Amino acid sequence: MTPLNAVTLESLQVAFKEVAFRANRLREWADMEPRLLNLESRFGEFYEEAKDSTDNMDDKKKRKMNDLWGRLEETELLDLQTFVEGLREINRSSWAEGNGNGANASTISVLPKADISTIIQFMQPIKEALADKAWVDLVEQCNLFKRAMKGHLLNHRNIVRRELRELCELTIRLSVALGMSI
Repeated sequence: MTPLNAVTLESLQVAFKEVAFRANRLREWADMEPRLLNLESRFGEFYEEAKDSTDNMDDKKKRKMNDLWGRLEETELLDLQTFVEGLREINRSSWAEGNGNGANASTISVLPKADISTIIQFMQPIKEALADKAWVDLVEQCNLFKRAMKGHLLNHRNIVRRELRELCELTIRLSVALGMSI
């Protein structure tokens, strides 16, 4: 193999940094899914209690629903929010962003960022319905949240597949640049 000149070496270093960045993004996306599934699971417990809500429920059922909702907010939602706030790679457009190299966008596509605002937006009416004891509205809001959560999980999984595919494409381009075959 012929020795690399300085320009080629620098180009390869940039390519390796981009591959490492994309691999770390993929890891963060993968690490986010269990938190989303935990939120969905806890909501499922709440929904089982809430789906038959009526104005003449006993106080025990109302307390149980409020307790389940409180645990969901204080545990699963807080865990998801804390995780998203701590993301290092997902909310950057390339390895260069934040490393003093400008916002050098990824060479493949615009990269999606983590956004749980829709989840929080759909949770607010449920919280309000619980506070107002609007039981019929609660069921409707729960159904809307369930659909929103399923859509969010589907989108999340599509992003993971896309990130994986694009990481593979970057790796192949890098191997071609090195004159290797994979």
